[in-house]
Amino acid sequence: KLLDWAADGGAGPVFATGAAPATLWTARAGGRATRVASLPPNLDVRAITWLSGNAGVAVAAGRFGEAADRMLYLRPGVRVAPRTEMLPDGAHDPVPSPEGRFIAYLQDGGESVPGGAEAGSRITVVRANGTGRRVLTPPRRYSGLAWSPAGTLLAYAWQEGGRAAIEIADVLTGERLRIGDYRLEAPTRSAPLAIVWAPDGTRLAFGTDTGTRDGFVWVATLERR
Repeated sequence: KLLDWAADGGAGPVFATGAAPATLWTARAGGRATRVASLPPNLDVRAITWLSGNAGVAVAAGRFGEAADRMLYLRPGVRVAPRTEMLPDGAHDPVPSPEGRFIAYLQDGGESVPGGAEAGSRITVVRANGTGRRVLTPPRRYSGLAWSPAGTLLAYAWQEGGRAAIEIADVLTGERLRIGDYRLEAPTRSAPLAIVWAPDGTRLAFGTDTGTRDGFVWVATLERR
C-alpha cells in the first residue's frame, strides 16, 4: 500500500502490505520480495523512506485511526527489532532527513493561526534520538514538509486564508527564507500541498492545489547569493 525506492539505486523498492500487522518487504530488480519486518498489530504504516547510504528504512507509524506519532528504524537483512522513536504529546506526521540524522514533525500547541480561530501547528526538528529540539516556525497550517538532499534544509508550505507560501528553513541555524507565495484558486480546500526537491538540491517542485486534477506544478530555482 506504500512504497519508496532506495536513493542510491543499489536496492529495489521497500513496500508495506496488509494490516494488523502491516508487513514491510524489499526487493531487488528481477528478484523475489524479501520480508523485512512486521509492525506491532496496533500500528498502521503512514509513510516509508529509504535512508541514504546504509542507514536502512524509516517508517512513520501511528495507531489505527490516529495521526502518525512515531518513527521506526529498520535495517533490511539485519534480524533485530525496529528501533522506535516516539514523538512528544501533540506531535504528528514525522518526516526523517535523508540520512536519518533528524526528524521533522508538526507540533500542535492549541494556538490560533493568524487571522482566524483555527488551531495551528509549529514545525519542529529533533535529532533521530529525540534530543536537540528546535522549533522552526510560528503556528500556522503547514504541509509538504520535504528535506533537501543534504539533510540540512527543510522546505514546507503554509496556507492562510486564500493564500499559500513556500518557505525553506535551515535546521542548524533556524533561519527561514520565503521562496514565493500565491493566491489559491480554490481557497476553501484544505488539501495539503506537495513539495519535492531536485536531486541536486537546486530546485523545488510544488503543487499549487488549484482544486482540480489539472492543477499546476511549479518549479522554483534556488540561487546562492
